[in-house]
Amino acid sequence: MCKHEAIGDFYRGCGHFHVRYFTGETLDCGSAACKTSASHKHKTANNCGCPEEDKEAFFSWLDEFFSKHLNIAIAPRTAGARHPEPSSESGGGGLSAPPPLKLTTKPTSWGQTTTTGNSDPNFITSYPPTTKGESAAADLAEFFKPTTRWDNPPWYHTASGIPPPLDGKPERYVSSWQSRGSIKTTRIGVLFSDMSVFWSAVTYSLTNPENQRDVKRQAWFLPRPKSLDQETLVEAHETYGDTIALFAESFLGTGQYCARGECWDLANEALKYFDQYDYIPKPVPSISRTHGHLIYEGKASKKGKEMVGRWRGGDDRIRRGDIIEWRTARITSVNAPGSFTILGDPEHTAVIISNSKVLPNVGDGFSIPPSALGSLTVVEQSVGQPPVRKDYNLLGLEEGEMWIYRPIGFEVYLGISDLTPTPPESLPRIQQI
Repeated sequence: MCKHEAIGDFYRGCGHFHVRYFTGETLDCGSAACKTSASHKHKTANNCGCPEEDKEAFFSWLDEFFSKHLNIAIAPRTAGARHPEPSSESGGGGLSAPPPLKLTTKPTSWGQTTTTGNSDPNFITSYPPTTKGESAAADLAEFFKPTTRWDNPPWYHTASGIPPPLDGKPERYVSSWQSRGSIKTTRIGVLFSDMSVFWSAVTYSLTNPENQRDVKRQAWFLPRPKSLDQETLVEAHETYGDTIALFAESFLGTGQYCARGECWDLANEALKYFDQYDYIPKPVPSISRTHGHLIYEGKASKKGKEMVGRWRGGDDRIRRGDIIEWRTARITSVNAPGSFTILGDPEHTAVIISNSKVLPNVGDGFSIPPSALGSLTVVEQSVGQPPVRKDYNLLGLEEGEMWIYRPIGFEVYLGISDLTPTPPESLPRIQQI
């Protein structure tokens, strides 16, 4: 059946949606037995008997959607049922429908603009935040170069001891200090959302901290890690994936929230769950919207007509226990035309609990549209909604961005066992300023 875009009024009391007018935007179903389709087989008959039930079905789907999400009972529709027009007192303002529009249909051949093979080097998403250099850690290291002037009062002699470029305490930050007589050394370690790592040490005199000629600066950083091969990523899944999925599933049907009830808490707490097992390597923690090794990033626009995405790493599928991030995403239901879900205001987090289909001929950096991933089954929560199981068919992704992460061990991915204020003594990838 065809899809018709409509403008109307939603009545909170009864929960019905009253159509004021149809815009003329139509997605043709292509059925010869559908009276509103351009492919209708009875071109000249005035009353051929073919069904024209698509619009009424559309109204019923709207009723079902609002009933479910607003927790109100909506009476069944009857023929000829109408609702009073909104008054100016109720906010309707006495608006009348615009002039009739010429009914047109989009060509049945329209679809997503996608590419395959190696990805477009210009493809970027809005996360992680852009940097001036190779990574966030490299940018901070620039601040510690001898040629960079530090203003007084000295930031390293404050209670926080946080370098000004960080603009406050970052997501993952550790610090320490030691003093011998009048000489003090402060140290910090920072793990950024792009998975780069930074360390610094500042040694100065407590008797004259503003004398920067006597200040000794040291800085080290690890660039962003490279994408890993399939064997390593599958091993990471086998180590953490099922436990993370089971952790999320343990809340289903209980009516209980995970932690504060924020969507992000479900992933964060699942990763923290491993802290009680000293025989399991510590996983990379949730840092802002990052939850491990990036497996996939993609986005859609123009009501899904344009989709772009990039695969990362050597695995060939999304796996149970991976974690997904959405940003202002809109997904329409493939099986219930007219219904849709908004994920992210602006961000939303969920735990994937089933493997996706195998993606043939995929490799690190390959261009893969979101629609190629198929359906994802997740456990998610939000304030006002305890953890629930949901299915999202990415064929219906119309707008927004998405990222999928593979939980992975600290040492396997970054080469360090944990974040500390002091850099490791020997690490091939480490760079010093």
